Amino acid sequence: MTLRLVLLFVIVALAITPQQAPTKAAEEEGFASLINEPDLAGWDGNRHAWKLEGGVVTGRSDGSSPAILVVSGREFGDFELRFEARVHRGAVRVKMRGPGPGSVGVALEINSETVEWFGSGASAFVIANNRPDEWKEYRVVVQGHLFKVWQNRIPSALDLAVPHVDARGKLSLHLSEGKASEVALRRIRVKE
Repeated sequence: MTLRLVLLFVIVALAITPQQAPTKAAEEEGFASLINEPDLAGWDGNRHAWKLEGGVVTGRSDGSSPAILVVSGREFGDFELRFEARVHRGAVRVKMRGPGPGSVGVALEINSETVEWFGSGASAFVIANNRPDEWKEYRVVVQGHLFKVWQNRIPSALDLAVPHVDARGKLSLHLSEGKASEVALRRIRVKE
């Protein structure tokens, strides 16, 4: 009888003991950094508008022309992208599955107030709690024609399904024309 009581106690204790959270290393397994110190090797585009300093990619534009930075020599199909972003003013678009410049593909726009999906020129509002000069963590999962986003580990209420988007395409960063922008991104990494 005592053995049964001890066994019951062990089973209950195991059931109510919180599971240990995965370590940072386990969370990052399989991810590759898209930032190559000390410069932006592996990226093509408007180098006058984009700089890498201390692991942080900064983008600055007066809005007179678009400023684009594209991961060079690679196209992405299904992937998970993680990064942190801070917007001082204006906005940055993280464009996926497009040819680089132009409206083809899907873009996640992060500005100082909101986060929105853009696909084929139409926008869909997803997150409303941005503030200027605050670092936010983003996770984007692309599977088939479905695009999902999390901000600070909280999933957005809206996933984007874009059936007409190509199965593979470029990954790029954009500062829009017509809008002065000053943004920063860090810890940009991808897992295919």
